[in-house]
Amino acid sequence: MDGTDCGVLLTNIRAEQTGIALERLQRNLAAHNAQADQRLAVRVGLAHFDPARPCAFEELVAQADAGCRPDRAEQHRQTDKKANTHSDV
Repeated sequence: MDGTDCGVLLTNIRAEQTGIALERLQRNLAAHNAQADQRLAVRVGLAHFDPARPCAFEELVAQADAGCRPDRAEQHRQTDKKANTHSDV
């Protein structure tokens, strides 16, 4: 995340419930933009913690960041490919 990014951590929520939170955000944003002089826009990236496949908090942040920025999603895929490729020279 960089200077204009914001993170939100939803606790005690199942993955299938994130749509409700996202719809509420979009509804409130639309209401704001309907009466504001300056419109706001957001990009949302989601990541879910799976206790069956735990990972570091930083990895969840990277997944969410990649999800809201298509250019970063490709950058993460390239990095993952490089990390999984090795040479016996």
